[in-house]
Amino acid sequence: MIKSPFPRLLSITLAVFSLAFSSFAQKKKRVDPLAIPQITRDQVICFALYTVHEKTLKLTAQLYPLQEGEPRKAFLEAKLGGDWKKVAEAKVIERGWTVPFRVENWDDSMETPYRVRHGEKATYEGIIRRNPTEKREFVAVGFTGNSINPGHGGDIPKKDLVENIKRLQPDLLFFSGDQVYDHRRHYAAWLRFGRDFGEVIRNFPTVSIPDDHDVGQPNIWGHNGKKSNLPGASDGGYAMPVEYV
Repeated sequence: MIKSPFPRLLSITLAVFSLAFSSFAQKKKRVDPLAIPQITRDQVICFALYTVHEKTLKLTAQLYPLQEGEPRKAFLEAKLGGDWKKVAEAKVIERGWTVPFRVENWDDSMETPYRVRHGEKATYEGIIRRNPTEKREFVAVGFTGNSINPGHGGDIPKKDLVENIKRLQPDLLFFSGDQVYDHRRHYAAWLRFGRDFGEVIRNFPTVSIPDDHDVGQPNIWGHNGKKSNLPGASDGGYAMPVEYV
């Protein structure tokens, strides 16, 4: 009696498929949502956010890590009369890779395109909105909490939020805390926040204030910055070093 080879072939095929699927699933699990992407040097400016108050423009550009030999200075330009003109320059603060610009006597009566420049190639553009003094209603969009932890819903795309914000055309974006929910990789999580919301915060005045998780705390107790030694920082003070906070 000749035995059919098909059961054995089917068994081998299923085993190979099972191994392949298991390998694929493991690779998928290893995806790090906070991984800092490999970028070309013309993309070194991750995002920028700004406010204008009493004709003073404050704009902070957030950079990816700079390489040795790259400039530690960036420039802010505004499109005035159809031409790009430098309105400010500032040094890069290496602890955090930020560039804070300040421009006094800003003309807030008109909408003004801006761009941040770093080195020979990197630029980042947005719009400084005019002061809506004639409006009877001021539209602010508020947010609180931006966790990507699985227990809080996981890594949910923000595209729907961003598209709705663009439809609303608000006068202000207000992030009231916990923009970062990771207690060990704050910088990477902050960059991720900027990538998620950069499309709108580049074009609308934005206020972002920290809460406990933004500074690596399960709760904020202050206590003059003393070091906390209990889980949850329930004895007061900071769980993370003062410099980190």
